[in-house]
Amino acid sequence: MFNGELSYSMAQAIPEGVPDELRKEILAFYDTYASHVVVHMLDGQTVTHGLNDSPVGMLAWLLQRWKKWSDKSGDFAAVFPRDHILTNATIYWVNQAIGQSIRSYKNAVRYPWQPSHDRTPAIEAPAGSVAVKSNETNVRL
Repeated sequence: MFNGELSYSMAQAIPEGVPDELRKEILAFYDTYASHVVVHMLDGQTVTHGLNDSPVGMLAWLLQRWKKWSDKSGDFAAVFPRDHILTNATIYWVNQAIGQSIRSYKNAVRYPWQPSHDRTPAIEAPAGSVAVKSNETNVRL
């Protein structure tokens, strides 16, 4: 999706012959994630200044995304208790770390990851990883 010449563009056409149901899922996926990815890739530093300047603004930014991306069939507050939300936002705020989080979108395209050695495993401990499971169908073009 975000890997063409203009990495922030979703101008790639949906391939011919894609069933209507899958086409709807692809468009819903774009609608859910496009604004987030595009603003992070194109105007990340501008957004960073605003979010670092306002804890309320940063909390609103995070909440909007979590609500949009979370399980829509359940109770948002049950999935993300207030303490969890406030702890997460506080970590970003106290460390002024939202910029590093946003910058990773642009840097992932500008500087694709390359192993730094030929050893196995390519990523040695300590290492961290995040896996996000969506209740949406995984859509790949």
